[in-house]
This record gives sequence, C-alpha cells and structure tokens, in this order.
Amino acid sequence: MSDSNATMENGARTPQARTCYIAAPLNTDLKALEKLLIERQIQPIVSADLSSEAITFLEGIVNVIATADLFIAVLNEEQSNDNVYLELGVALGMGCRILIIAPPERPLMVDIAELPAVRADITNLEAISLMLDQVLLSPPRKFRSQLPTPVTQEGQPIGDFADELQEQLNALSERGREVEMIQLVREVLEKSGYATIATNPLLGDGERADMVVWSDEFGPWIGNPLIIEVRKIGRGKDWEGLVDQVLNYLQVSQTRSALILYTKTAGTPDIPPSISPPNIFFLDIHQLLTAMRTKSFAKVMIDLRNRRVHGLDTL
Repeated sequence: MSDSNATMENGARTPQARTCYIAAPLNTDLKALEKLLIERQIQPIVSADLSSEAITFLEGIVNVIATADLFIAVLNEEQSNDNVYLELGVALGMGCRILIIAPPERPLMVDIAELPAVRADITNLEAISLMLDQVLLSPPRKFRSQLPTPVTQEGQPIGDFADELQEQLNALSERGREVEMIQLVREVLEKSGYATIATNPLLGDGERADMVVWSDEFGPWIGNPLIIEVRKIGRGKDWEGLVDQVLNYLQVSQTRSALILYTKTAGTPDIPPSISPPNIFFLDIHQLLTAMRTKSFAKVMIDLRNRRVHGLDTL
C-alpha cells in the first residue's frame, strides 16, 4: 500500500472521496504528486495498490481506471513509458479526465498532443497544480467534435490560380486587413474543392476561431475538423499568446489539430520552436499557395504533419 492510501485511510478518506489513478514508469518518486492530490481530497492510486481480487492484473487496472475521477500519466525521459501508454489508452477508451506530465524537452506524440499536459518536471508542483485545477474544473473529454458533421469531399490542386492569389496576397500584405486575408484563404479552400467550411464558428465557451474546415482526407493524421487561424504578423506580435489562444480553441471545441496561417513583415522574429505544440501547425500563406499549385489542401496538411514528426518545421 502506498503512503497516499495510508494517509487517506487514517481519516481523510470519505465514501465520497474522488480518486486518481497515476500511471508512471517503475521507481518514479510520486510522493509530492500524491501529496498534491490529497490536499484536494483526491485519493491517489497506483498499480501497486491494486486488489488481488481481479482475475488478471490488467483487469484490475482497467477496473480501477474505469471508476477513477482523474487519470494522470507521468512520462519519463530516461525510463521506458510502455506501461504508461498502455494505461493511457485504457483511460482514453473509458473517457476519463486526463492530465499528462512530461519533461519539457520530451516531444509528445502527435496522437496525444491535444490532451491537457504539463511540460514540467514531476517536482514542479506549482506548474502541475495550475493545470490540475483546470482539468478538475473541465468536463470529461469526449472524442467527438461539437461542430457539424461534414459531407464527404476531396480536394484538388489549384494550379495556375495560385499565381492570381499570390498577387492578391501581396497587395493585402501591404495594406489589407486580416478579414480580407481570411476571405482569401476561404477562396483558396473552395477553389481546391472544399465546400464544408465554417467562418467565425462558435467553438464553445464563447470562443470563435477564424475558420474550420472538414475533409475525410485528413484521416487519423490530422483529425476532423481542422481549426484555422489567420494572422498578419508584425513587429511586437506575441507568438506565444497566439499559440495559447489556439490551444484554448482546441480544448473548448474538443478538436485535435489547428493551423495558423500567417504573413509577416520584414524584421518580424521567426516562430520559436519551443512554443510550437505538435498539434498546432504554422504555415506562411505564400508557402501554402505555392504548395497548392500541385497539391490539395489536405495533402499539404498531411505533409506538414509528417515533417513535424521527423523534426522538420516547414514544407
């Protein structure tokens, strides 16, 4: 029995106490995390605490995760995380409230990048506490979009039409407003064959993105729909604030991926790689138009995703 269970059974635990299953590599020191949970009247449970009544060890894990109010996955850079990913898969299938704790230097797999995560050491209780409180206040995650279901559609390259749009974009880069750039992006998508597009959609909690687009071609690589945010970036613009805003869009809409399309003026700093989550993609609109001469929009997005997996940031 862990220290956490002993503490709870000595008087802190009540029949109504919430529980949290912690999945972590063997020999991970979880005492500080367990103490943080106990302070919130949450009973921590680890695999070593499981009852021997289950037919198999895996059955015991599944039963505990199914009834837990929270699931925390602790990833370790130096040890194998195989058991953590297995148990995380169980939690996803059960629709649990999930929080991932991962080292800052460790990139998250694209498949789980949209889940709430703390990029901090297990001893950084301030960072973990902040995200933990947000997760506890949010509803359990459901893997379905709150946005309309799309019709099947397949995109095509836009060919020489890209040249005409490049000229329009050059003019907008000098004097245009973002709303005109959003309209240009919509025109690109429609020309490529994507009819199911929503402009300024309500995502949830009063949040509105510039655009969302659906395509069966996105498949499991991107997810449906894709949120698109269009920005004209100049000096002094806050890349980090923009990323935080789009991350919030993903959270409230329960959507997997987002694309930030931008133009920037001379002298504007590049996007710091450290602020780029694996499920938010960046692309200069000029690059988008060039790529779509010969590729559909979905193919451009899948190429972006594949290059991100291999550590490359641009097309």
